[in-house]
Amino acid sequence: MLHATDLISVMPRLMMVGDLLRGTLKVVPLPIPAPDRPAGLILPRDRALPPAGRAFIECLRAYVSEIAERGIADIAARDLHTEGPE
Repeated sequence: MLHATDLISVMPRLMMVGDLLRGTLKVVPLPIPAPDRPAGLILPRDRALPPAGRAFIECLRAYVSEIAERGIADIAARDLHTEGPE
């Protein structure tokens, strides 16, 4: 929706990783502090996950590892220091 309109949005940086890498969106810095928020998985203790659930977790862990290795999680932070609103 953001690509086809003049709308703006507030969203987590990781939701924008692909668009930031492609250069189709950019971060406009706002002086609003935000606390770090932990993230994790909540799994049932008393039963095994079905194969689809295990596959999802494997994909998620691989994606997070790739982000950590490539430094993509910091891409928006770098943009904050290099670009401002036009």
